[in-house]
Amino acid sequence: MKKMAKIGILMVLLAVVITACGTFTPLPQKLSIEQPGPDTPKEIADYIGIWEGVWDLEIYGIRSFRAMTVTIVIEKIKDSRVTAIYSWGNWDTYIKEGWKRMTGTVENGKILLRRGSRNITLDKDPGNAKTLNAIYSSGNWRGDAILFKGDSKNINTASVKRDISHLPEKIRNFNGAWQGVWHSGTPLYVEITVISEKEAEVMHSWEDNPRINTKAGSWIKKGGFDKNNVLTVVSPYGNILTYEVDKNNNQLIDASMEKSGSISNGILKKIPK
Repeated sequence: MKKMAKIGILMVLLAVVITACGTFTPLPQKLSIEQPGPDTPKEIADYIGIWEGVWDLEIYGIRSFRAMTVTIVIEKIKDSRVTAIYSWGNWDTYIKEGWKRMTGTVENGKILLRRGSRNITLDKDPGNAKTLNAIYSSGNWRGDAILFKGDSKNINTASVKRDISHLPEKIRNFNGAWQGVWHSGTPLYVEITVISEKEAEVMHSWEDNPRINTKAGSWIKKGGFDKNNVLTVVSPYGNILTYEVDKNNNQLIDASMEKSGSISNGILKKIPK
């Protein structure tokens, strides 16, 4: 009982220290944190926000306790898809602080974030709505941490609203969320954020397709427009994807993916705002 009491006191003190410190890893100047719609269960909606903690890391079987600070910002949850920011602090001479955007899915009440070989699983503590259990894996790296809900009062969480009204209509038409199906039957979801007449950020997600042994996943990359207003982006796996707004219907996109010499095609329909 005394041991359990000491552990409980330690957890409380740790929570106080982390909350008092605020966000202690680098983040973008502005975050875009959106509250989920009313159809999102509360236990899932509670993931939204800023979470802070410290990784215990293991590399090639060698474990380092309280090795590196971490902040995870869950910005958006929509239709079981998640947009987040993963931020980390310095760790001796091994790692320099930084941040990256990640995407993921909600599965069995947990959030699974993915980017390249990096995977992060977040699982809410059933006894404390302001605590998450986090697990990290990337190649030979493993990590685990307890994350606490951070205080966002001193963080600018205003959404970045780009003015694209001056851009050609054919470019503006790409902006928004799209969904469809590859010819293989794999459902896909694409969110395109037009940045300029030459560039856009693409979040590309797909669902499980047991028929062709495909697992759900997602990635975010920037792509460029060519002179014919075709948006091309190279995925983290080296696949070349193109998106072209239908010439007769700006609510449809013709999508294609070149992978190992083969080409997949699909039609995306714009999701109303």
